[in-house]
Amino acid sequence: MLVRRVLRLASERRVLLRSERVCHTVKRSLGGAVAQQVTFVRSITTPSLANFASSAVAEHVANLPNPRDEFAQIVHKSPHDDISIPNHTIWEVAEHQARVNGEKTAFICGITHKKVTFRELFTGARRVAASFTRDGVRKGDTVVLHSFNCIEYPMVVLALTGMGVVCSPASPLFVPNELAYQLTNSRAKFVVTHKQLENVALEAASMTGMKPSVMYTMGASEETDTRDLKSINDMAAQTEHDFFYQRVDPNQKLMLPFSSGTTGNPKGVGLTAKNLLANALQVAHVEPHGDSYVGLVPFFHIYGMMLIHLSILQSKSIVTLPRFIPETFLGVLAKYKVSSMQID
Repeated sequence: MLVRRVLRLASERRVLLRSERVCHTVKRSLGGAVAQQVTFVRSITTPSLANFASSAVAEHVANLPNPRDEFAQIVHKSPHDDISIPNHTIWEVAEHQARVNGEKTAFICGITHKKVTFRELFTGARRVAASFTRDGVRKGDTVVLHSFNCIEYPMVVLALTGMGVVCSPASPLFVPNELAYQLTNSRAKFVVTHKQLENVALEAASMTGMKPSVMYTMGASEETDTRDLKSINDMAAQTEHDFFYQRVDPNQKLMLPFSSGTTGNPKGVGLTAKNLLANALQVAHVEPHGDSYVGLVPFFHIYGMMLIHLSILQSKSIVTLPRFIPETFLGVLAKYKVSSMQID
């Protein structure tokens, strides 16, 4: 359409185009003497047109459509049906699953084969949230979650979501200065790390002025424990205190993953509770129904975080693996008859 219109105008007068790429394409399509009538200009203003053509040409050029506007009208439609996004958070979905599918296995450790049911997941999250609250963690605070995949990870994510606290997942491969950057940039007030990564977390925290009193560990380590950091596992087991849930606005920012930093320093990307649930619902809409997933995609990555939400949403089991070890991976597939797997 654009080429035909330019051809009609160029046969009578000079034509100016504001897109170099489109100008090149048009000239190549026209060819010959007519193509010489087409010129690229970076901007079109009335005074500058005197150098190229008469005011009559300016009028025609002004009426030409901007190619950018034409391209902006291209809309790609999904082949799938529309879905409705409920006004809920994943906490409310998990509470429902604890009632309806309480005895069903939610997460399995692919290393130790320990299992957590949906009821245990939600109960543990309530207890962890209660302990966090007693320690001064407040709605709107940011907590960096620094760990590889483990069965405690979803429990912490759920607890923070229920409190209205921003969870900022961090890579377990970070060296201290990289983790310190995220602690500073996210304005974190607390840190949860895996027991096997606590040395890195402690060094990073010291670089930012954070005290061990605002740090927690989860999971187990073969090393002898010489530090006195609070344990998520102990918090999930306590029965003295309960958490009183106050509904969190689904449009509140609750997740702050960081970009990979390919073209510069990593940058935090704020996501709401509704963002996260909507993403999981989109996948659930097309995901084949099965009983279990392999949790190999890193949970700190947004893809892995979506998988946690998807598992809770569909009441499916996830077999977690901290890293890819061929023998362990194949053993999990054989033992648990895993039906689906996401690959990053």
